[in-house]
Amino acid sequence: NRQLPDSVGVIIENPGFVLSETGMQNLKYLAGINKDFDQEETERLLRLFDLLDYIDDKVKSYSLGMRQKLAIVQALMEHQHLIALDEPTNGLDEEAVTMFLNEMRRQRDKGNTVIIASHHSDELNQIADHIYMMREGTLSVDN
Repeated sequence: NRQLPDSVGVIIENPGFVLSETGMQNLKYLAGINKDFDQEETERLLRLFDLLDYIDDKVKSYSLGMRQKLAIVQALMEHQHLIALDEPTNGLDEEAVTMFLNEMRRQRDKGNTVIIASHHSDELNQIADHIYMMREGTLSVDN
């Protein structure tokens, strides 16, 4: 019955975007929920994830990797202090995974809490302060 903090960035396994709208229309719509659209930060993230040239294209034309990058931008663009990501590197190429890992280090260094659910332990080992495993419905510390 606890409420989540107001400032939470989230990626679910299959991000839902309005496919008939552009990437920017989707971002502005989602940011409008909290009335917190930061143009500068959004452009920084779009540039980082190589989406700036495609932001006015309809999301239905995006590849799986581009949609995933758009979801990452959406999860981070409002300066959230708690970031919960489910399989955030799904569909990303090696270069985009490297960009993602570097951005997660940056978020951590800013003092944000990042929780990542992933089957890619090799990626998590590069950035995680703590790793937990879910086995048979029980959360345990990975040693």
